[in-house]
Amino acid sequence: MYRLSSLCRASRSYRSTTVHQGSGPFATYAEISAWFAHKLVVSQRLKHAHPNVTPFDSSLPLVFTHFDHIPRNLFLDERNKLWVIDFQLSGLYPQWFEYAGMLPTWDRFEYHRRIAAFVAGNYKIQRVFLINVDWAVNVGHLVQ
Repeated sequence: MYRLSSLCRASRSYRSTTVHQGSGPFATYAEISAWFAHKLVVSQRLKHAHPNVTPFDSSLPLVFTHFDHIPRNLFLDERNKLWVIDFQLSGLYPQWFEYAGMLPTWDRFEYHRRIAAFVAGNYKIQRVFLINVDWAVNVGHLVQ
């Protein structure tokens, strides 16, 4: 987290997010679910995912999600008012995506994981799903 008064110029670097052919935007929740189901099948077929992974969780609603809550996107002004910036990745995602989006940065220490769970909810099962489809999302599109 940064203080606005000490910030002269924000860096334009941000965590890489891959966008591949067919990865959205999606018109329906069913399309999102089908896309992730396919990624799980690809990961399992090529032995990059456990064969008994819980499938994509579409039981929770789509909600507005910032999807990039990392320290450099959180600012405190002189009056201790919190500002959130960089809405480039934001959109309507399953409720548990905010938690999943925070973990790559906030997963370094146990107390960071607790902060992510406090801010976005604790979705451990969904996190395991995303870990198991990660290969297909980021590399598998090259071999499909």
